[in-house]
Amino acid sequence: GSSESGASLPTQAGKIYIAQTDGTYPKKILDTRISDLEISWPIKDKIAFSTPNAEIFLLTEEGKLTKLLEPKPGLSTKWSTNGTKLLFSYVIDFNNPVASLWLKDVESKSEKDLNVPTVASKCTWSIDGVTIFCAVAKTPSVDDIYQINTVDGSQKLIAEPNMPVG
Repeated sequence: GSSESGASLPTQAGKIYIAQTDGTYPKKILDTRISDLEISWPIKDKIAFSTPNAEIFLLTEEGKLTKLLEPKPGLSTKWSTNGTKLLFSYVIDFNNPVASLWLKDVESKSEKDLNVPTVASKCTWSIDGVTIFCAVAKTPSVDDIYQINTVDGSQKLIAEPNMPVG
């Protein structure tokens, strides 16, 4: 009889292509073995993708790859309208799973804690690329809506809907 040597099957390689909206002129820009990528196109000349490990990379049409965020547990993100800034939140301690909202500037790569106890998915960007609106838990079943200036950190309560939002 034959015995298994414990050899693993080769990992399936994947590819990222861009093309015209009708599928014409496809161009391969990356070979990857990572599966289950979440891909977005927040910036005109860069594609963003997050991996199952909650890392975020930026990829140019020429195939230049840069890491924007290191792995973060419980990662949630929201791109600014112009794609120059990224709101992100993650859970530091799963025994006390309160997320904190952070701001990442794509060009400078700087990160700033906005000191807002919410997840990025409960926020939306204003067209100005500075102001965000976020649902912040008042109690486990009630959210308040705050307007937050991402430059100076100022926060203003603008609505108390007395219900969960998002």
